[in-house]
Amino acid sequence: LCKEIESKFNPGIKVNFCRHRFLNISNQLNPYVGIHEFNPKKHFKGTLFRFPLRLKSSKICRKTYSEANIQVMLEDIRKSSSKLLMFLKNIKTVSFYQSQHGNFVEQFTVSVKTTVISDSISFLKFKLSDTKSSEKSWLIATDSQQLEVGHNEQTQYGTASVSVKLSNTVHSNMYRVDSVEGECFCFLPLHIETGLPVHVSSNFAVMTNRRGIWKADNHSTTTKESNWNSLLMKSVVFKAYVALLLHLQTMQQDGLLENYSFHSLWPIRIKEENPWSFLVKEFCNCVLSDHYSLLYSKISGKW
Repeated sequence: LCKEIESKFNPGIKVNFCRHRFLNISNQLNPYVGIHEFNPKKHFKGTLFRFPLRLKSSKICRKTYSEANIQVMLEDIRKSSSKLLMFLKNIKTVSFYQSQHGNFVEQFTVSVKTTVISDSISFLKFKLSDTKSSEKSWLIATDSQQLEVGHNEQTQYGTASVSVKLSNTVHSNMYRVDSVEGECFCFLPLHIETGLPVHVSSNFAVMTNRRGIWKADNHSTTTKESNWNSLLMKSVVFKAYVALLLHLQTMQQDGLLENYSFHSLWPIRIKEENPWSFLVKEFCNCVLSDHYSLLYSKISGKW
């Protein structure tokens, strides 16, 4: 395909595979044949991705993969499969198949069932097809709003979701709130640990390699990307976090939670100060101002 690329600095190309002569006579599309009835000579209604997991190193990438590496990757995905769908709006099922002698054998499927409780709260149940274990339940709070960016009154859409894991108890109608090793998401997992006891997703400004989100450097130098992430923390992320805590408070009052400590999910410990400190500061100010009733007294039994 080198002849089809006009500039090596912009190597992406878009071609009509049904009409492109080179693709028709080469084996470039062979790995796709048979996947969801794909035929290189016919229009395909869908999207297929081909990831170059190389057996030998190349000029593009020196990293190689063996079959054992792939199996380890699949097992890691299976164990954390709920993270794939947790913050996606339209995808409800993901299936993994293995090609064996021209046939595609399903390895496992993860699916999610969403119950909308209110405009900001949803209850999710995840299930794996290859296990008899019980479904995994998560509670998610979401906040979205137009945010003012800069000094010219321009606005930009911000959205954030915060999720907490709920486990079944011996009492069929009660749940236990479980803290997790919180990660940062931009709809899909970024594999960034936050130190929080919950997962947080937002339309963050993400670095091109998806290994981090933009933040101010050690010399306090900011960019429009780091300013945007700070703004998200102070607004939609904070409000989604509070909405989650308030709904858990309601669940406790309704007798749906077992041994719930009201402060167990507070955003106090973080692994990186920037930009997460903006969330912590906003939350602490909220508690001190008593704008929301987030403190609970066992003596009076009141919030």
